[in-house]
Amino acid sequence: MKSVAEQVKEIYRITAHDYDRLITPCRVGQFAALIAELNPKGKERALDVGCGPGGLTLRLAQSLPHGEVVGVDINEKVLGIARAKAGEEGLENISFHQEDALSLSFADESFDLVVSSFMLPWVPDPDRALAEIHRVLKEGGKIGLITAESRFYDFFYEALEELLLCYPKHFEKIKADELIGAQRFDGRELQKKLEELGLSIHRRFHLSIEDPITPEQYLRRINTITAELYLKPLPPCMWEEARSVLKNKLEELGRAGTELLAVECSLILVGIKERR
Repeated sequence: MKSVAEQVKEIYRITAHDYDRLITPCRVGQFAALIAELNPKGKERALDVGCGPGGLTLRLAQSLPHGEVVGVDINEKVLGIARAKAGEEGLENISFHQEDALSLSFADESFDLVVSSFMLPWVPDPDRALAEIHRVLKEGGKIGLITAESRFYDFFYEALEELLLCYPKHFEKIKADELIGAQRFDGRELQKKLEELGLSIHRRFHLSIEDPITPEQYLRRINTITAELYLKPLPPCMWEEARSVLKNKLEELGRAGTELLAVECSLILVGIKERR
């Protein structure tokens, strides 16, 4: 079985451009809300861990005209997209590097700000990733996290449950959450993890965006973050049939059978690394 890191590389090798086209625009408001909460002064050194195609990274660079922003991701293809966008916008205070969030190459206390958007759901060890974020953040520095809350794209998980029921032999002992691999978080539990590391959380809130779209659009959006890896337990000859099962279930869950809500229900935390 492939590791989570290998799966993420495989997903974004296939879907990087579609992800940037279909998902990044949905999160612009979340990026703006996080930066507003961080209230940067304009000259900090900042790190974006798991930056993807740079949606948050570029906006952070714009808010730090006299500072520096470093974006890191495990996937080189999305970094290429991020670099191209930074070049198009003429941003010279930004750079991108291939890094593993579980083992960052930066020295202790290297950054005034550390942010991360939707990276935690995809790492095999979120506790270790948070410890690395804490390590590279300066004392008194700020942390800003956006991650998937427990209701994130919940219609799709319901549709997956239907798929599992239709093909019990192929999905034996597999749960819908395990099939996707992404983790969804409870706000209080995540805040506790950060506080145990020595971070003082001064703001925790949820930001929900409900986008009415058709089942076809819904699946297209989901597949930018999954590359349909959830179909892998089935023989390829059954994939088209399985897609129909998912689509039919989504139609059933939708409004009047024609549209349903793609819910980007995100958890946002902002805090400070306490001084010893």
